[in-house]
Parts: sequence; structure tokens; C-alpha cells
Amino acid sequence: MLGGLRSPYLDVPTSTWSGTSTGASLCFIAGHEVPFSKATLTSLYSSHNDYVKKVKKNTESLVNQRFITALDGQALIKEAKQSDIP
Repeated sequence: MLGGLRSPYLDVPTSTWSGTSTGASLCFIAGHEVPFSKATLTSLYSSHNDYVKKVKKNTESLVNQRFITALDGQALIKEAKQSDIP
């Protein structure tokens, strides 16, 4: 069972986030992101269209459940379409 409110950033991932980090700036508060390798992305998503389809499905579920607004959902899907994943 998965808990909490999940988003495409978690359910359709493209990177790993560390909750803590050291270094300059706000890394020690916000952590840091390590993007997945091309090989990992290719193993997760068969194509760019596959990635966008999975983001869209996840996002539409959140909109339908009223966890996010339709406008926010459109922004998430637009971001996925404009990405270079995979």
C-alpha cells in the first residue's frame, strides 16, 4: 500500500531526490536532484510518448480527485510534453 498524496514527479520519475545535502546555497535545506541516466529512462519509458501518456494518466487522476486544479494539471502535462524524456 502506498500512502500520501502522490504526484507525477513521484509516480512517473525522471530523477532521484536526496532530502539532505551539503554544499553552498540552499542544498542543505532542499537536498539535491540526481537525474536518471538515459539507460534508466529508456528502461522505464519506451518512448517520449509513453512518458507523456503516463504523466497524463497520473495527472488526470489527481484532477479528477480534486487534489490539483485543472490548470495545474495542464501545466504538468505541458511540462512533460516539452521535456526530452527519454
